[in-house]
Amino acid sequence: MNVIICDDDQFFCQQLEDYVDAAFADFGQSYNCDVYYSGEELLAARKALEEPIQVYLLDIELPGIDGLSLAAEIRREDSQALIIFVTSHEEEMPRAFDVAAFHFIIKPLQPEKVLEVLKRAKEHFIRSKRTFQFIIRKRRYTLFAAEIAYFISQGRKVSIHTTSGKVYEYYGTLDEAEEQLGMSTFLRIHKSYLVNVDYFLRVESKKVIMQDGELLPISKRYHSAFHQNYRTQLLSI
Repeated sequence: MNVIICDDDQFFCQQLEDYVDAAFADFGQSYNCDVYYSGEELLAARKALEEPIQVYLLDIELPGIDGLSLAAEIRREDSQALIIFVTSHEEEMPRAFDVAAFHFIIKPLQPEKVLEVLKRAKEHFIRSKRTFQFIIRKRRYTLFAAEIAYFISQGRKVSIHTTSGKVYEYYGTLDEAEEQLGMSTFLRIHKSYLVNVDYFLRVESKKVIMQDGELLPISKRYHSAFHQNYRTQLLSI
């Protein structure tokens, strides 16, 4: 779980970060919170970020690029993250529908209200935003399952190919990935491939064509089980 706070008031940021830490403490080492004091600083930092962000807390009244414009920039590349606006002007709230805001926090902070909003975000994240976690060079990464197109296993390494085209490589096995996901939308088509059926363009007898144009083979070993499971998926839609 990766959280970003963006507000130009450093004291306020510290207050908000304390509430965020309290709300997400049970995520342990898989939780991280970073703070930025301007929209420009955040956008510049996002270009270098290797991990996706699950929750943004954005001040609407930022100097320079304001929170609504900042959220619009984020939405151009990320439709999955939860955006929570922080504002002292409730009249700005209707404009937030344009960027699919998750909720609001009103200034000055009311502890019960803040924790309620953060609790809702956490529950929403757990309930509807299933994630996959892996470790690269001792650092834990978190991806939404919906962001993963397919896994490829090569020896002791697994490559995650995301829907955005980014690729992550870590040490592990597909059996471990399949067990962690625990989702019927990820099916094995080969000993070396675990695929997200939601990212299929077309399915043929001996191969699947992904939305990025990649052709992945269905092996004899997995042929019958895959097609049966895939038909079950289609019937359940």
